[in-house]
Amino acid sequence: MPCHDAKRWGVTQNKQGPSRWKFCRQSRTIWRRCAGLSNAKAGVSSGVVQPIYTDGLQPVGRGIGPALEARDVLAVLRGTAGAPLDLRERALQLSGALLEFCSAAPEGGGYAISAKLLDSGQALAKFLAICDAQGGFREPSHACYTHVVLAQRTGRTGHQPGNIQDGT
Repeated sequence: MPCHDAKRWGVTQNKQGPSRWKFCRQSRTIWRRCAGLSNAKAGVSSGVVQPIYTDGLQPVGRGIGPALEARDVLAVLRGTAGAPLDLRERALQLSGALLEFCSAAPEGGGYAISAKLLDSGQALAKFLAICDAQGGFREPSHACYTHVVLAQRTGRTGHQPGNIQDGT
């Protein structure tokens, strides 16, 4: 667990579900290790680590795999019609909480500020500036071969008995 694990630094996204305790425990361990805090000072009760519980039982966005997920993110940043609304909502919730955590927004005001930054194009501009600082932006490539698989019915994914991960 390296100190540069940005997914669990400061504002921590914890997925609800069977592995929820694991994420909380990892968050506190990473924070203690990186910040050098004692057990008494680290943790949710001290306000140093602020877990955000989200529903990790459903996928967010439409893409599966790095390039398709990057396309989803870019669609949200660009405000493209048809961009995944669930990804936009998750991004606004997490970025709003981070703004509040860092005192860059008043309590309860982070979501609105995040929405304004996203809708105005400032979030996209900052993303592109970060890319430029790291060697430049490249549009995610398209695969040479693709095969569309359509669902046989509408709905949401969920627990399926016989799933390899749950051993049933």
